[in-house]
Amino acid sequence: MGFLSGLGKVLKGEPVFEPQAPNGQQPQPAAGEPQQADAQKVTPVVMIGRVECPVNGPNMDVYGDIHNGSSVPVLLDKIHLLGSVHELDTTLIGSAPNIICTYS
Repeated sequence: MGFLSGLGKVLKGEPVFEPQAPNGQQPQPAAGEPQQADAQKVTPVVMIGRVECPVNGPNMDVYGDIHNGSSVPVLLDKIHLLGSVHELDTTLIGSAPNIICTYS
């Protein structure tokens, strides 16, 4: 393989070198390894639409209107805000609005 054919593969997004076993056959994955389908990775889009900060005496809560902009469910595990960690443990399904307490 020449330099220009390798450059052409790079520009197409193809691998330049194909890993091969010593006998010339393609390597097979081990029995314990998961096999991946030919699917593209989906990065979900999650948006914060509106934020409310009601003051309850000496405390302040922060509520966010969080929207899932993708077609797959998204798990919100935790949020780091103003030096504290708040466990959310919420699944966002579809584009339904979710008002979640993000800080208290």
